[in-house]
Amino acid sequence: MVNVDSTLNDLNSYLKKPLSIEQLRETLFKMGFDLDSDSDDSDALKMDITADRPDLISTAGVARALNAYLGHQKGIPKVDVKRQSAYQLVVEKSVQPVRPFTAAFVVKNIHLTEEMVKEIIWVQEKIHDTFARQRKKAAIGIYPLKKIHWPIKFTGEAPEKIKFVPLGAKEEMSGSELLQKHPTGQKYAHLLRHHSIYPVFRDAKGNVLSMPPIINSRDVGQVALDDHDLFVEVSGHYWPTLSTIADILAHLFFDMKGDVYSVEVKYPDEKSPRVTPELGRQSFALDVELVNNTLGTPFTAEQISELLSRMMYDVPKMNPKQLTVEAPSFRADLLHPLDVVDDVARAYGFENLKPIPVELYTRGGVLPQTQFNEDVRDCMAGLGFHEVMTWTLTSHEHHFTVFEREETPHVRLGVVKEQGLTMVRNMLYPETIRALLANRSQPQPFRLFELDQIVDIHEPEDTGTKTHYKLCMILGHASATFDEMKGNVDALGRFLGSTAVFSPVEMSGFISGRTAHVKMGQLNGFAGEMHPRVLNRLGIPFPLLVFECYLTH
Repeated sequence: MVNVDSTLNDLNSYLKKPLSIEQLRETLFKMGFDLDSDSDDSDALKMDITADRPDLISTAGVARALNAYLGHQKGIPKVDVKRQSAYQLVVEKSVQPVRPFTAAFVVKNIHLTEEMVKEIIWVQEKIHDTFARQRKKAAIGIYPLKKIHWPIKFTGEAPEKIKFVPLGAKEEMSGSELLQKHPTGQKYAHLLRHHSIYPVFRDAKGNVLSMPPIINSRDVGQVALDDHDLFVEVSGHYWPTLSTIADILAHLFFDMKGDVYSVEVKYPDEKSPRVTPELGRQSFALDVELVNNTLGTPFTAEQISELLSRMMYDVPKMNPKQLTVEAPSFRADLLHPLDVVDDVARAYGFENLKPIPVELYTRGGVLPQTQFNEDVRDCMAGLGFHEVMTWTLTSHEHHFTVFEREETPHVRLGVVKEQGLTMVRNMLYPETIRALLANRSQPQPFRLFELDQIVDIHEPEDTGTKTHYKLCMILGHASATFDEMKGNVDALGRFLGSTAVFSPVEMSGFISGRTAHVKMGQLNGFAGEMHPRVLNRLGIPFPLLVFECYLTH
């Protein structure tokens, strides 16, 4: 969830009809959102909005949705975009390898208050952190229009050629110095440092507006309360994301009573400029049968159309069986017609949906594997072992290298930031011993067990993997022996109604002659004493016995 902080007065200033706190709480709940339980103070509202709705992470955005839901404003909200041919932005070929796209627009005659500026900054940073993936997919820049000379150029330059005073600094820095010395540059340096050129916005006089996705220029990119005209740009790698963000911001500034002017963005390989903000529409074919079968309702096409108008949709065409539904471009959460069905239910009210009796009655029960696992747990507790639960994800170094295990087929993770998590475990004992290491200050003996899942490579499966339950026993104290572990395994075998059969086997990381393959009926595993070389590496000063077996086959 994303918290939107506001006051009741600010929210009501955008609403067609003011709401009390209780009315707001009830309406938000029906829409699928929430007013924080502590928000009884009209001067300190906290509204919880789902993170998949970036169009609602502002007071104006929430009010826009409320106006529609309450029937004050139906259909897709409109933004009156004015055209001014003088506003042109040229994207040069040099910037395409590093950050190829940008969308932009101009805002005029907006009267900013301190609260509005705070909200604009908050929306900008919240979009950066979520929808824009920490500025990787997109970055937003906002500038005072009076300091800019048109046309603007978006170009790629060598880091040492880019020189300007960034926001929050007093001295001029080059592009490379900015990544090394400026706090914001250090935070986002990973987005640019591997490139030989950096993106930069310059106006017609060569003044630097910003070096996206890092920071604005202090001289041209610092907005003050007396700035009534603004230039807004969104740059990044993926055009649909940039266009959506630009549309969200255009609606925000329009709701703040600003006049929105389009910008012509010229790309080197395109004959015609792109006019932004695009403010396009998403179209869905929505079957009446899909709605009614999903919700258990008898709605007609006309009733569905009326409900959707309260969720900011337009329905340009319909017949008794199907509606053509158009949604605003800022609805980044719509991926499937069922998402539209969900909005039909919100408009109708989930509390109004009538439950349908279940036609087929069955009795629930415990799966045989689950019951078997619980019986094994009871047995282990009876033998004096304490259960531990460890992570399924681990590292290659800990799982194989530390224990001198030969690398066996396993599921590798893709690109990871945390090098301690690079694979999915295919054995239990390395992780169970990790739990022992975390508790080594406890008095001996250590009698631990873990019953959990591992993942094996299994090509015949659709996923190429198969998940199994395994049991691991760890026995460690100053006088621990293989015979002691064997006695516990024998007791487990008797509990399972079979005799444990031991046969010698060699396993890396375990002492030769004190390691055996174990078969208990259809269950297979091994038991062995850990080699002193491995124990020294782990910092364990006493003998350690391990037993591990499959509980599924």
